[in-house]
Amino acid sequence: MQPREEVSVDDALVGSVGEFGHGQARIYLLTNLIWLISALQVYSMIFVETDPVFSHNWRCRSNDDELCVKLSGLAASEKLQIQFCNLERDRWEWTHRGRSIVSDFELQCQEWRVGLVRLLFFAGQFLGSGLVGYASDKIGRRKGLLLSIGMSGFGTLVGAFAPNYWVYCAARFATGLGFGGQVVAAFVLWTEFVGPSKRGKLGIATQLLFVVGQCLLVLLAYVIPGWRTLSLIIACCTISFFLAWVWLPESPRWWLSKGKKGDATSVLAAVASANKKKLPEMPLREIAQLGNTDRLLWEVVKSRKLRRSLVIILAIWFSVCVIYYGVPLMLEQAPGSMHLNFMLAAIVELPAYILCILLVDRVGRKPIFVWGFFVGAVCCLSLVIAPNEFVLPFVVISKFSTSSVFAVAFVYTTETFPTSVRATCLGLASLSARLGGVLTHVAIGILGAGLSLVVFGALGLFAGMVALGLPETMGTHLPDAVEVTTAPKRHQMFEETSSLTLDVGQPHAPGRWFRWGRKKASLTYSRFDDVT
Repeated sequence: MQPREEVSVDDALVGSVGEFGHGQARIYLLTNLIWLISALQVYSMIFVETDPVFSHNWRCRSNDDELCVKLSGLAASEKLQIQFCNLERDRWEWTHRGRSIVSDFELQCQEWRVGLVRLLFFAGQFLGSGLVGYASDKIGRRKGLLLSIGMSGFGTLVGAFAPNYWVYCAARFATGLGFGGQVVAAFVLWTEFVGPSKRGKLGIATQLLFVVGQCLLVLLAYVIPGWRTLSLIIACCTISFFLAWVWLPESPRWWLSKGKKGDATSVLAAVASANKKKLPEMPLREIAQLGNTDRLLWEVVKSRKLRRSLVIILAIWFSVCVIYYGVPLMLEQAPGSMHLNFMLAAIVELPAYILCILLVDRVGRKPIFVWGFFVGAVCCLSLVIAPNEFVLPFVVISKFSTSSVFAVAFVYTTETFPTSVRATCLGLASLSARLGGVLTHVAIGILGAGLSLVVFGALGLFAGMVALGLPETMGTHLPDAVEVTTAPKRHQMFEETSSLTLDVGQPHAPGRWFRWGRKKASLTYSRFDDVT
């Protein structure tokens, strides 16, 4: 008696359940609320930790103090900062002490302390993205998301009531720890429910809520200038996500990777029912395991193809994070309202994501990487010599290009690595990005704005060139196990031709591949000779 034929999750989604229906739409919308919350958490530093000297939230105690009065009329610049720090403390006073931690904790003229707060936040992201990504492969995507949301909500709440600078530093580290993991867990969770032809566009569209979050933050910061109240509102938004988390199911791919076919089938059955479809008659194919997550990650490292992709992806995430977060910090030196400038820099991401949605399944992922980095690098180098009135345009263009790269990086990374280590690898990529965020603030503090921008531009050029070495993943199936992502041994060549051809992610024409998969076995495997 021949064994009953089985289907993969992607085949079930394409053939029976539906690639993206009402069942997946609910999961997609609920998980992506985390992007709105994340925007509030990460960019609150722009307003909460703003320098009140540049925004002129101070005044002279006496109008007869000519030097003080003269300084109060200067535009925001390094010259103002230097001369202000030479003024005795009793010659001026804060006009709105509660608008920034700098005025509340008396951090003026101590840029390293403000930089330390931001460094600790990104250091928390650095650890959180790796730890929660690893935990999501161990305990599940859903529990990993709960863990990270709890941590970031707790950190933001403590920060709102911090009695002193050092408690606030610890709170921001805790917020970063949760922030680094929540995006990873949420993105992997919804991705594993969606079919291959919808994944690229939907992956880019997740970023739209990130833009909405940035715009919402500007409105909140404008209406509620007090940094403690603003932080408290962000904490409440974060904690409220628990209401959405209750309705999220666990990933069927994760259930299969743990050998729980019944749970995976139940989840897909619920999705099929919501889509008014039925499960396929054939049972789901179990995801082959080579061992625990540590062993599987080692298999990824041993694979020449995956190892090369992982190294390039880590470089891409590191570089894009440096430019994406580093360049907008130059807005403090741009003339005009900081609220309006930040809003413009945020809104420009909308056309960037819309353009990516239109192009990602037409030109592929690689061209967006390459051109996005090159444009961002040119903007960084131009900012070195640009006068203040040109700062905003170059920041906006840089934000446009790097936003495109960031959005595609999430999609590409999840399409490259197998289910058993997908969250871990995405976590490692995010960890690399957070390391870039940490070093961004260190570089600005040590090298200054001008030399830092030269470094940012050089990184962009380097990342754009190495991105040329990546394989294209447009139109591919999500790999379920390490074995189907790497090439087989030569003595297995003819036994595994058909299944490997499908699993590696060839164009979606199953009938065509079944017809000529074996006929062109030697040609198919010649493509993988350089992989083993």
